[in-house]
Amino acid sequence: MEKVIERFQSKLIAIFISVFIFLGLMLYLVNMAIQESAVKHQIEHINATQDIVTQDLKNYFDKIDRSLKYIISNRELSDIVKEFISAFHIAKDEYRGAFDREQIRSQVDDFVKSSDCNYTTDELLEKVYSDNRTFALQNLYVFNNPFYHQARGQLFSSKQNLSYDTVHKRHHSYFLKERDDHQLQDMMIFDLDGYLIYSTKKGLDFAVNIDSELFRHSEISKLYQLTKKSKSETTIFSDFAPYITGVDGNYALISTPIIDNSKKMIGVLIVAVSPQRVEEILFNGEKINSVFFSNRINSYIFSSRDIVINNRVLNSSINLNDYQDDISERDGLTTITQIKRVDIHNINWTLVSQVGLKIETDKMNREFLSILWQIISIFAIFLFLLLVFIIKRYLWYDKKDSVSFYPL
Repeated sequence: MEKVIERFQSKLIAIFISVFIFLGLMLYLVNMAIQESAVKHQIEHINATQDIVTQDLKNYFDKIDRSLKYIISNRELSDIVKEFISAFHIAKDEYRGAFDREQIRSQVDDFVKSSDCNYTTDELLEKVYSDNRTFALQNLYVFNNPFYHQARGQLFSSKQNLSYDTVHKRHHSYFLKERDDHQLQDMMIFDLDGYLIYSTKKGLDFAVNIDSELFRHSEISKLYQLTKKSKSETTIFSDFAPYITGVDGNYALISTPIIDNSKKMIGVLIVAVSPQRVEEILFNGEKINSVFFSNRINSYIFSSRDIVINNRVLNSSINLNDYQDDISERDGLTTITQIKRVDIHNINWTLVSQVGLKIETDKMNREFLSILWQIISIFAIFLFLLLVFIIKRYLWYDKKDSVSFYPL
């Protein structure tokens, strides 16, 4: 009889252990299911965010495309450009300042040092400022501009009252409004000789001939030449790249020919788009994800040159080859990486989105898992106490007594 009791006790203990293991396994499976569900839903939201960002980028550049077509459709634009061309080329004759080469050297040298220019003072003097048109207008609108260099576009007219000042004062507000309305960094007009006869920013490129030897290999010069060869009023996009002077960061450039009423090309209009606008679109898309998840998505846009487009700089320390579609775990952190190709007017960009799930998963599951664990713990304690009660109450065997089963 004693062996029967021991076997029964052993079976009861085995049943208790099995139930406890089953409950622990159930807790583990529930936790895994929640983890997988969190990853699945996060991937869905990453994909949705990427779709929104992609569409917003396309909409923005499509809007610029339409804006340029609208601007050049203005019948008065060709007359405005002709006014600028005429006034620009006589500026050297109307300029009453001294063409003192030592003064030029001093001003150019100060500008190069303060602006982190890509070119030396001697290079600029030899290739650029030997042209009196360039020096006259740069001296008035750049070197002696009363506004800080990022706000030089606020100057409407110099104090010399050149013909260029009159034309500039008359039309500058129109181009400023178009620039700001379409969130552009700069608007530039080139004549067919390569001179930048007008820009809203008035940078070191203003009044310079970008078809000259110094700037011929720059992205804007290549875009200018390509646009001059175009046969129709089309827009051409150039990907983000360092600008010609290296002063004002990196831009994407969009160009279109300027055609007069006789269907003759008289100039080229080029607008510059700042990386900051791309950053804003990425940030707005990331905020959508944060509505559902407290973890913010980290997104990068890589240019066609596989260099990440960052705010005002092209960051070469982040390599596209380091990313791929992946779900990885390290130190309890689940990292999700999703890659999407983006085509912006025949320019191929790569959108990389990455998010870690550790904090968010804990936030989603902590309370539920805590309650579930408490329930299982209470149930396990109850089973244990029940087992002790059954053994002591009904299965207690005393060798001194002849009765095998008896209540205490």
